[in-house]
Parts: sequence; C-alpha cells; structure tokens
Amino acid sequence: MTTVSYDVAKDFQQGILLCRKGKWREGYELLARIAPKSERRGNLPGIFYSYMGAAMARVEGRRRDGMELCRYALQLAPDEAENYLNIASVYVMLGRRKPAVRAVQQGLALSPAHPRLIELRDSLGVRQDPVFRKLARSHPLNTVSGKLRHWISSQRRAVQERREDVARFGE
Repeated sequence: MTTVSYDVAKDFQQGILLCRKGKWREGYELLARIAPKSERRGNLPGIFYSYMGAAMARVEGRRRDGMELCRYALQLAPDEAENYLNIASVYVMLGRRKPAVRAVQQGLALSPAHPRLIELRDSLGVRQDPVFRKLARSHPLNTVSGKLRHWISSQRRAVQERREDVARFGE
C-alpha cells in the first residue's frame, strides 16, 4: 500500500492563492479538503475561515454559511484586512451594500493601499458626503448641489485628461 504525503500547509497556501487569483472553485476544493484534517487541532488562522466562507458563498451559493465563516474569521483576526475584503464581497452577494461599504472602510483603515479593497470600494461607488450635511441627502438642495459638484469634478477630470493627451501626443 502506498502512502501519499499530505502537506496541509502547502494546500492551505495554494488554496488561498487560488482564491486570490479568482479561481474560487479550485481554491475552495483545496480548503474544503484540508478543513476536516486540520480543524480538529484548532490551529487554523482566521484567514482560512475568511476565504473558506467567501469561496463557499461563491462556489456553492451558501451565502449565509459563508457569512458566518467570515464573521468568525473577523473574531479570530480583526486586524487582517483581507478578512474585511472577503466579508464585504459576501455582503455584496447578499445585496447588502451598506455593510459592504462599512467592511471595506474598516479594511482600508488597516491597510490603506490594499489593491483589492480599493478595487471593491471603487466598484461599490462610495458616495461623497452631502454638500449640506445638516440636511437630508434627499433634500433638493443636496441633490442639485451634489449633481453640480459631480459635473464640476467630471469637467476637471476631462480637462486634466486633455492636458495629459496634449503633453503626450501633441495638439
């Protein structure tokens, strides 16, 4: 009988790496395979539960179970920015934008230059504060002035892009 050497640490790292690359199914299969072998010892880090939860939500559609694993990961490792990334992505899958934005903000507070958190923040389209903070966001003064502020910033961006194009390519 041949025995196959099973390297849990290698599979753990490979599973996380596959998930980070967007290969959720392959990563989930590796993580699911090592979970029963390692969890009995209680030595799995929070990042394991975070990726396991996000992968479970993506691959099997078990979003509530995935959310619970992500929450558990945050209890174990609240200082790990990727845990906030994964719980935010599960919140997005559940259609819960507000807690997703909050999780992204908490993750960026820990790691301001985290590229995937920045990407998720940008895809969520985080709102600016209302122009008149004492008035409701839906107040006509805030809606009109907010649209004006957006128009002005888009004009500034267009002018800046035009200047860069002229500097790069000439008139």
